[in-house]
Amino acid sequence: PIILAPGWTGGGNVIPYGAGLSNLGTASAYWNDISYKTLTDRGCLFAADRGVEMVDGRMLSDMEALLAIKTHKDRLSIHGLPALDYATMPKAVYRPAEGEGADGAELTALISIMLGGMKELHHRTAALEEYRRIK
Repeated sequence: PIILAPGWTGGGNVIPYGAGLSNLGTASAYWNDISYKTLTDRGCLFAADRGVEMVDGRMLSDMEALLAIKTHKDRLSIHGLPALDYATMPKAVYRPAEGEGADGAELTALISIMLGGMKELHHRTAALEEYRRIK
């Protein structure tokens, strides 16, 4: 592990050994809060126009997959609201805890699926508008 001492600047950058080889934290030792200005994806956003696989093997549209996400039966978020049950999220999103620790959600995949859901809603809305126009 690398431990950054108070006051360390490192020239303003913390650089991994290679591209895509390092992680920050684990399911049981993770950061409490990360404050940042930008977060840049490097090729992990995807288009799931043919559907996404759920943890149970079902193939659903992006919107169906989002609607299938349930709240956790007894866990609250840090805001005191019902937490989402990560195990009900699409397979590409769900990150089960390995050993001790907490389940997680891979947010790049979730953003991709949310974008797909927005596209689905746009197409449905456009079809309804066209139907109303010709009627």
